[in-house]
Amino acid sequence: MRRHSDLLVGLLIASGLFVGCTSSDSGPEGQALAVLVEGTGVYSRPISTDSELAQQFFDQGLRLTWGYSFPESIASYQEALRHDVDHPMIHWGLALAIGPNPNSRYGRKADDPQGEGQVAISRALELMIGAGPKERALIETLYVRYDRDSF
Repeated sequence: MRRHSDLLVGLLIASGLFVGCTSSDSGPEGQALAVLVEGTGVYSRPISTDSELAQQFFDQGLRLTWGYSFPESIASYQEALRHDVDHPMIHWGLALAIGPNPNSRYGRKADDPQGEGQVAISRALELMIGAGPKERALIETLYVRYDRDSF
């Protein structure tokens, strides 16, 4: 998996498609923020989107998140948002990738230094009305990670 991750990073950087920011802002109109890369796996977590490309980029983002390739997963979620801007699970994916993870906590880094994970999960909560029961449960569960007021 490490070889695939290194290859993916190289491809994204070389193609100019790597996006270092974590918000859902897109580049120039029509410019892709990420590419679909073969070899990242086949796992799919179907979400209630009508956009095939949004689903594909969401799945890639999820697989990359699980592979600890956070900048690449964020770019994949950002690209998914270009195809379905109001889907709560894509915002959930961004919050999952941006937020606290075992590596950041081990390195004593701030959980959400710029507050962008909080923005993403808050947006997912706002859009949750159109989500299915499993999607709502995932969003509500991830929100707990960001809910500082409850601690």
